[in-house]
Amino acid sequence: MKTKPIPFMLALAMPLVAYGQDPPAGPLATLNEQTIYRRAVEAALWALPVADALAPRRAGHERGISPSAIFITEQRPTGKMGIATMNAQSPCVFGDLSTETGPIVFEVPPRSDKAKFTGSIVDLWWLPLEEVGPDGADAGKGGKYLVLPPNYEGRIPEGYFVQRSRTYLINTLFRAVPTEGGDAGWAAAVAYARTLKIYPLAEAAAPRPVTFVDVSRLPFRGTPAFDRSYFQYIDQLVQEEPVLERDKAMIGLLASFGIEKGKPFRPDPRTGRILDRAARDAQRYCIDRLISMKSVMSADSRFWVNRHWVIPGINREAVDETAQWSFADGLDYATRAAVHYSCIGVQKRVGTQAISLLATVDSNGNPLDGSKHYKILLPGKVPVNDSWEVIAYSLVTRSFIDTPANRIAVSSTNPVFKTSRDGSVEIDIGPSAPRGRENNWISTRRGERIAVCLRFYGPGNRIIEKQWVAGDLVEVKGGT
Repeated sequence: MKTKPIPFMLALAMPLVAYGQDPPAGPLATLNEQTIYRRAVEAALWALPVADALAPRRAGHERGISPSAIFITEQRPTGKMGIATMNAQSPCVFGDLSTETGPIVFEVPPRSDKAKFTGSIVDLWWLPLEEVGPDGADAGKGGKYLVLPPNYEGRIPEGYFVQRSRTYLINTLFRAVPTEGGDAGWAAAVAYARTLKIYPLAEAAAPRPVTFVDVSRLPFRGTPAFDRSYFQYIDQLVQEEPVLERDKAMIGLLASFGIEKGKPFRPDPRTGRILDRAARDAQRYCIDRLISMKSVMSADSRFWVNRHWVIPGINREAVDETAQWSFADGLDYATRAAVHYSCIGVQKRVGTQAISLLATVDSNGNPLDGSKHYKILLPGKVPVNDSWEVIAYSLVTRSFIDTPANRIAVSSTNPVFKTSRDGSVEIDIGPSAPRGRENNWISTRRGERIAVCLRFYGPGNRIIEKQWVAGDLVEVKGGT
């Protein structure tokens, strides 16, 4: 189950530039430089799902973690763990593995009275191959998922849920959902998650134990930096993966700035600065579409007509290969990037197992600002069968906001917050906590643009039918 190490030929220590500023590339003086810039912006948008899939492994490489290890959050994560749009209310198992040397088996345990698995096995482009757990092929009874590499022609044994991948590298993102809340429920879910088995099919008779590495409290930049290092992910894709028919034109354009199969990617300093600018502008494009909600696929994007909560765009390719950006004669990769920027979680079976809502503006339609204070009201008892969560993300990293207070979310699985007599919950979001309300507070960082996610796992009918309505983010002047 080894994967090739990511080459580190470019300078990764280059400081990131704040959103809204250009890297010091200077004017693009020649037609060739302008061509490199334009093509690099388009390539960055096209490859965003790939960059998101590969970034955690790069973070693991930087910390000396084996490429065959699987990441796990054994403790409640801190703001230092940077994974795009990760949830904070249940232990997660995630990471990439290569099928280049042969098929891989995921042996998923049956749900127990303590926990269950949800989540997906996806390819390098985040196309889900299959869900696991009660919402997946095993229907909660457990089972063996066999992932085959591209163009596999070997023998396929019986007794497996067989999945064929378009790419050698595959990704996993499983949540171990606890039955009970609090620390005891979390610990039980971690113990359950560790019963997951992953091994090459060739070792099925005597599989080796999985190497789990806890990254919940580590400084772990598992999201791509939008600078020249971003294009290393694209180079890895070109060097190691088969070319999909729909991507041949883009692969051809990459050679204009030095990415070609079988050749080292070593841009000169001037090209590197142009790539810095292109990557940053591709990110700005995604952020602007997210704030304006043009990344949302539905024409009527608001979940409740009189609120600003929206359903982030879903991966239409996963649901219907003829819909929206993936169709017979083309691929709208720019919209795919904008949608993926807002929410990387994907499902093969889109239903009512979970509902995620996103807010990038307050009740007056103003973009959310980490320097300001907001309140959200969740009225009555939130009608969910499993759990709910409110979490804030940085719009730049798309991950938890790292603050000294480390208050990244308020969740029903960690019920230390205060409730009103009618069961309603008022949540505070801002750079400082109102006095006496620290447990209802999500901390932000001044000067940072943010988004807030409201998730329902196992939403009840009152949510599905939109009878229960959450409040908007209301700015509170003075932070009280």
